[in-house]
Amino acid sequence: MPLAGGETFCLHCGTRLVPEPQPQQSWAMPGAIIAVIALIAVGGVVFALNQVESDAEHEATKPAIVVERPKPGGEAPTSVATWPAGTSAYTVALAQTPDETTARARATAAVAGGVPAGVLESDAYPSLDPGAWLIFAGRFQTRVDAEEEATRYVAAGFPDAEAVFVGEQPGPSG
Repeated sequence: MPLAGGETFCLHCGTRLVPEPQPQQSWAMPGAIIAVIALIAVGGVVFALNQVESDAEHEATKPAIVVERPKPGGEAPTSVATWPAGTSAYTVALAQTPDETTARARATAAVAGGVPAGVLESDAYPSLDPGAWLIFAGRFQTRVDAEEEATRYVAAGFPDAEAVFVGEQPGPSG
């Protein structure tokens, strides 16, 4: 029987009369996925650049810390100092260690770097917390002077530097 129009199947037996068309490939879904990935990447780059710019701006507006080396009254120190007996004063505690050997080694390294460092045992001074060996630098009449020097030492690579009172009696408050 002849085809009467747009028939694709035989009306008597159901056989396909026209070849099946090739499926059309749709680029909609892959295109959408690529667009989302590109959008996320661009967003990440913009965010990263904003953070870098923000950090740079923050660093640029930070006040500079001027580090001055201690000015010894002559030559640079050559040996590890000890705390003079009977002396009460503020000092800069550069670091604390649990034992004398470590404290002496760190103080020796500081002296080699030009820092007038010394070592003392905190148990010998009621003004200090017991059980530690203190690496110290300098003696000061006021807490303010010791704190200013501690700030310089922090900037010079002693992050734990702080002003403390060393004496045979508990220290003055403030």
